Amino acid sequence: MEFTMGCSKHAYDYETLAWSDLMKTILLTVLLTVAATAHATDYYVAPNGNDHAAGTKAAPLQSIMRAQQTAKAGDTVYFRGGIYTYTAGINSCATRTDTVNAITLNNSGSENKPIRYWA
Repeated sequence: MEFTMGCSKHAYDYETLAWSDLMKTILLTVLLTVAATAHATDYYVAPNGNDHAAGTKAAPLQSIMRAQQTAKAGDTVYFRGGIYTYTAGINSCATRTDTVNAITLNNSGSENKPIRYWA
């Protein structure tokens, strides 16, 4: 004996439908992750750079102040070796402590997207 329930003309393969939904969810997650990290930029700073340059490896910025003004949440700033001169103009973005002669960078991005500084 055979029983048929429902009045729909269409039969659904719920296993295939569930797999399709799972794949859509995975794809959306991957795309959002890529989109979120795609905007992160690497900037380079060198003592012989130029603050009007793009901040790329080939055309680095020159000052810490310009790197602070340029970098946004999620970006990374790389400092090349050399001597960086501390000037009065840098006070707007950093402070120098007298005890250890260090510079504290004040622009750090956000909690979920910090700006990373590497020397």
